[in-house]
Amino acid sequence: AEVRDELHERAARMPHLCVLEFVPEGDWLISRAERVICMGGYNTMCSVMSFGKPALVVPRTLPRQEQYIRAQRLADLGVLNVLHPDSLHPSPLIDWIQSPLSSHVLARDIIDFDGLNNVNELVATLSDSTNHILERR
Repeated sequence: AEVRDELHERAARMPHLCVLEFVPEGDWLISRAERVICMGGYNTMCSVMSFGKPALVVPRTLPRQEQYIRAQRLADLGVLNVLHPDSLHPSPLIDWIQSPLSSHVLARDIIDFDGLNNVNELVATLSDSTNHILERR
C-alpha cells in the first residue's frame, strides 16, 4: 500500500501519466500503446501478441510458475522480454523503455495461430483414416 500511494503521488505531478490499478478490458489500452509492460497472464499475453506490441513481461512466480514459464518461452522465441520479479527495480524498466524497437519479432511470424483450422484438418484426417479402416472390415 505504501508503494502504491507513492506511485499515485508521483503520477499526480505528471500531467501525461495515469496509474490504472486494474483494467477489466485492456485491449483498448494495448492496441494504442507503443510498448507494454505487464504481467504474464494468458489473456494479456494473447492481447500483446495479437496487437504485435513490444512487451516487457514481469510475470507472477508465486504461488505458481505458469506465468514465468509462458513468458520465458515467448522470450526464448524472441517475441518479448522478461524481467523476473526478483529483479524488478527502475533501472531495467528505464533501460527497456529507452531501448530501440528495431529488433522486435512479431509472434504471428513465428507462431502458428491457426488452431481452429489445424484442429479441423486433424479431425478430417482422422475421420478419413477411420473410414478407410472401417471399409476394410
